[in-house]
Amino acid sequence: MKLNKSMNSNIYYCFGNKDDSLFLLKRGDVHVLLGNEAIPQGRFVMADQTHSTVIKVVEESDLGAGFLANKQAIPIVDGFISSLPNTFIVIKGADCTPILIYAKNKNVVGACHSGREGTKNGIVKTLIKKLITEFNVSIEDLVVMIGPAISGSKYQVSEDIFNEFLATTKIEQDYRNIDMQKVIIHDVMGMGINMEQIVMNDKCTYSNHNYFSYRRDKTKDRQLSIIGIVDGKIFK
Repeated sequence: MKLNKSMNSNIYYCFGNKDDSLFLLKRGDVHVLLGNEAIPQGRFVMADQTHSTVIKVVEESDLGAGFLANKQAIPIVDGFISSLPNTFIVIKGADCTPILIYAKNKNVVGACHSGREGTKNGIVKTLIKKLITEFNVSIEDLVVMIGPAISGSKYQVSEDIFNEFLATTKIEQDYRNIDMQKVIIHDVMGMGINMEQIVMNDKCTYSNHNYFSYRRDKTKDRQLSIIGIVDGKIFK
């Protein structure tokens, strides 16, 4: 799993698939590569992901959470913001939407797990607000990357769940189908971000068997989405 350079030369990211699963990474069978070097697991940070809208600012003491034997994933949290160099936020998923955000001209990144509850309750808006208010990032400087997730045509829910989702988001949907990315894009643009700042991956995790899908297979495994800041000293 190789990280890609963003428009900010210090920020790298990737959206993975089932070839680079959380299980394989933790076991050491695959690695996250920066160039030709494998990033140590002690540089990752991962949340427990409980479908909250809680966003945590990463601290040095969080490094290794969810990966090192003595460090559990951060509880309650479903997203992170980081300005720490050589720290990589890991979002896991198997139908829920991974969202990675970075500033083009400032070394700060954010990421969140936006499932049905997180999407309904506007977790991406919470993430963007926190980037702006706590890190003084301008809205024009942000790039929002929306990763592979289950498509609206494959995500049918009960009438009660559908009506509650519709009543909260007030975004039109096909009957009993929930298009999470449609809501996320609406929320992002409502914050003042334009379409040129949004990078959309429209692969459906349910339809595309290169991805894990909980709804399709009831799998416990997860693909990964990763973003972090590099200062060139990670392997020194």
